[in-house]
Amino acid sequence: MASSVSAANWQGYADRPNAKFEVDADSVEVRNGQVFFAYREQHFGPAYPKPIVSTMYAIADCAARKRADVSGSGKGYELRDVFDGTDQAAQLALVCRLAHLAGGEARDPALRVAQQRPAPSSAEDWRTYDRGATTVRQLDAGSVKAHDGLVWFNYRELQSYDAPEAFRRPLSGVVDCGARRGADVDRGRYTLRDVLEGTQQASQLDLACQLAKAAASPEAAAAAPAPQISRADAEMLWEEAVYTFDGLSYDYTTYRFISQDEATHCLANWQCPLDAHRLDQRTGERSNEIAPWLRDAVVTTLGDERSRPVHDPKTDAWVVVRVTARRPDKFDPKTLQPMAWLTAHAATALPSPDALRSDPALRKRSAMNRVFTAERLQSSLAAGEFGPGDLDRPLSGGMTLLTRALARHDEAFAAALVAAGASIDACGTSYCPIEFVISAQDHAGLRWVLAHGARVERSQARPGALPPLVLAAMAGDKESAQLLLDARADPLVGVDDSVFGQTLQRSLAYYVSGEQADFLDWIYAQMARADERGGHYAWKAWIEQGGRRQPIVDGVTITLQAQPFRIVMKVPDQTSFRIVSSEDAGFLAETRSAVTRRELLSPALVGAAGPDSRFLGVGSFVTRKGVREFDGSSLELSWQSDPKFGNGTKRVNDRRGEHEDVHEIAEFIAPSGTIAAKDYAHHTIHVLTGPMPWHGTASDLYKPARFDIVIR
Repeated sequence: MASSVSAANWQGYADRPNAKFEVDADSVEVRNGQVFFAYREQHFGPAYPKPIVSTMYAIADCAARKRADVSGSGKGYELRDVFDGTDQAAQLALVCRLAHLAGGEARDPALRVAQQRPAPSSAEDWRTYDRGATTVRQLDAGSVKAHDGLVWFNYRELQSYDAPEAFRRPLSGVVDCGARRGADVDRGRYTLRDVLEGTQQASQLDLACQLAKAAASPEAAAAAPAPQISRADAEMLWEEAVYTFDGLSYDYTTYRFISQDEATHCLANWQCPLDAHRLDQRTGERSNEIAPWLRDAVVTTLGDERSRPVHDPKTDAWVVVRVTARRPDKFDPKTLQPMAWLTAHAATALPSPDALRSDPALRKRSAMNRVFTAERLQSSLAAGEFGPGDLDRPLSGGMTLLTRALARHDEAFAAALVAAGASIDACGTSYCPIEFVISAQDHAGLRWVLAHGARVERSQARPGALPPLVLAAMAGDKESAQLLLDARADPLVGVDDSVFGQTLQRSLAYYVSGEQADFLDWIYAQMARADERGGHYAWKAWIEQGGRRQPIVDGVTITLQAQPFRIVMKVPDQTSFRIVSSEDAGFLAETRSAVTRRELLSPALVGAAGPDSRFLGVGSFVTRKGVREFDGSSLELSWQSDPKFGNGTKRVNDRRGEHEDVHEIAEFIAPSGTIAAKDYAHHTIHVLTGPMPWHGTASDLYKPARFDIVIR
């Protein structure tokens, strides 16, 4: 039933003595008057030890006699004239004929039956029913139609994820749910065959029949009339909508998965074709127009990142959100028609009027929504509209009452909340109080929450929260950072960030913009001062040659002979020890800039090394297209416990049984080429070295040493 998309129907349009040109007839598809298709070129003969086969994608306009190849993105093509007598003319003639046949009059009863079946929905809703190592099989729920005792549908098998979107075209299938038989539909023709249990065809049949049954239920068949909203209900719902709105609208895409495990696995695997799971794309949707089960994921996901998987209670699927934009918006009855808005959104985005009236938690939340002053707080508490135990619960818009008071710069209101039992650390959906005042660069508010005992560590209660000091670093706010440091925030705080399943440790400096060089220098100074107290990155290293040991310290000049030498290190485990060098006279002066150091130590500039590597890279600053950059690489010298990641550094024990890490240098890799150590006489190399966080990204060295190596 489910033929593979790789089982193509190749038809030739041109032949050469050592080449053959073909179109996949089954790939031909007409969209908006244009023909999409796949074609291939095969080259063989004495000049080709192995035949070369290249499959490509193209688009044609038969009436205008134009065509174009289509790139992997499916975009950016330009149709050009096709000249008679060329291979492209033969290709155009074939695909236009195939397109005409595909759209021609029915030629037999089976084809007429297939063409008379209900047309599939234009709203695609792809549901995954089988996943292999290299293939994802999906069925379009929007295409499922029952007709004459059979169920018709579209499905697709994604095997080549770099193919243009236009060529991820659906195939057609039909099943008999009672007899458990199925078939592919090829231009209207099909032959039903038994479906074997345990196969992907069985999974496809089960899903198609399940969707057809659901669509045929009385609930689905009965078209629900537009809800009639009474004036009292409308006033209640509109108030809830106003308090739910957070002042922003969002552009986002959702991706559907069968299970939480499947979603988590895909997020951790960079090879996972996320677009194969695409469910929906929304543009300009206000926060109060988003379904409640999805809202928190949308409003808390940072730009262009992916959310944690969230459960869709309606379909029992798991959904991941990718937010592409957020922008300020308005929710104003002067520009909106409240009743029209409620008719469009209330049923899917707001609690029902009955729930707002009868649910105790919602009644309390509605009462808290109306509190904006200390006086109203006291009267509401006295009236029993809510109690002290409710004060930390988020309002409809995700903010807590304490954060609202801080946003209004109302210290009397904030003090009344704390006195009534509100926690200084209770978080809303998007912010804890201390996070809010830092993000707003409200220094008075920050002093207030710190004076009332706010924690300076990362909140464990709010998923995805960053340490307050990191937020200050992101904002480039030195005053907030100093207030946090005075409150004993740790400048050596590390943030673990998972990137396609690999955990990277981000340092505080990672979050500082490179455009804020002075602030970055200041942050590094705070980190170095903290390291002096804790000794996290204490290290010793020296260079050995001919039995002579010369320590590596800041400002030293080490003299060597033109022979191999060894760099010996004692550094803490799980610490990266990097070295970067150049013959540029101004290299060491330039590396006094924290921004320059951060660029030099980027993971993108770490030189590739293997278990037997014995080289030192010697780079140079160059200017390309007006941009000054480093032409060279840094070297990772830390010993790797896993042989697969060996970089040439060996671990040995000294006389006292303590380990030392040894890396031998036998050659230099310079822009001019690779030069053996014995041939590198009369050179002076300027070196920057030191430890940094393991797997650090855009981090700086702790306790760096800048020194010279003079080779005689």
